[in-house]
Amino acid sequence: MAAVEDELSAYYAFPLHAAAAGHLISREDLAEALGGRAEQEPQWQARASVWLVPEGDSAFIGINLDPSLARDLADADPRDALDNRNLDPFCILIEELSHFHLLLNRMVSGRPVTRSELECQGELDKLLICAKTLKRQSGDYHVVPLARVLYDRARIVDADPEPYLKATKFAARFWFRQSADGPDDGRVRERLQAIYHAEWAEKLRVG
Repeated sequence: MAAVEDELSAYYAFPLHAAAAGHLISREDLAEALGGRAEQEPQWQARASVWLVPEGDSAFIGINLDPSLARDLADADPRDALDNRNLDPFCILIEELSHFHLLLNRMVSGRPVTRSELECQGELDKLLICAKTLKRQSGDYHVVPLARVLYDRARIVDADPEPYLKATKFAARFWFRQSADGPDDGRVRERLQAIYHAEWAEKLRVG
């Protein structure tokens, strides 16, 4: 977890205002904090999710991770070898860490963030971190194979799929256009940094 958020922080040049590990929250604590409303939310059944829990005049950002996710990653650590055994749980973790830090960064700066922005950034960051991981392990980013697996074969199961469809389409278009370059290419990184700090309408223009 720490390695992924350190890599996101370094890549996008944002300070780590908090470590995700300090904001883990169990389902039991979520249910208690939200007075039973948590079970009515669609993300309640997800293997991982980020929650904004009201606390008086402020809010607590909590990350819920199903214990099975940690077990899957422990059984096949992607830091040792990223492959078909651990790609899905690794991407779930990356996406939630992406959501967590974008929410936190926007809260600190006093800027709003939409669900579409969160999902878009999460989709971009899944391939970003996986590609950089594969580069270290194999010497190649494998951008196109990753894009085909993550986007072309994506199955969206949600009562409101529109934000996910927009995010997947945006990220697929971006990364397929960068197929000849890797995430560490200066122009690619500059564009991704611009997208990260932009709001939704500007993301569509920059991307």
